[in-house]
Amino acid sequence: MPAAAEAAGPPPELAGAFFLISPDAILSGRASSVLQMLASDHRSVAACLWHRLSAEDVAKLYSANRSSRPRTEFDALVEQLFGQGESLCGLVVSGTAGGQALFKSLHDLKGPSDPTRCAPTQIRRALGSTNKVLNLVHVSDSLVDSTRERTALFGVGPLPPAPSM
Repeated sequence: MPAAAEAAGPPPELAGAFFLISPDAILSGRASSVLQMLASDHRSVAACLWHRLSAEDVAKLYSANRSSRPRTEFDALVEQLFGQGESLCGLVVSGTAGGQALFKSLHDLKGPSDPTRCAPTQIRRALGSTNKVLNLVHVSDSLVDSTRERTALFGVGPLPPAPSM
């Protein structure tokens, strides 16, 4: 990507923080609550779609985490989770906090992957996440990660707009 394009940021269809509400949240009826929490504090869900992740999709999504270590039983459990049903994927945008501030606010909102380490107000503890695998939601940590994860699953075209909440 040319330096001028990098400085300008991603195209509008890639802007925002990529999120994925996992099958455990869908099957337990907590997806709506996760969406409401993601869309709080001047944030909104700008795009979303249902997607059943294949093992290849899971590998792409978590490629940055997996590239520096050997495959583990944890990886197999994550693949089994996504094999249980569809996920709800999309983009969260903010009316007030752009750039890395948006990612930090979402990271703070979802909490650590281990729900026992979450504060009571963080998504994973507030909504009763079970463990590090069944932890309801993934949110990208940065714009670079968001762009990589979103395009790995859906390419560079726009995602469908989110329905009114």
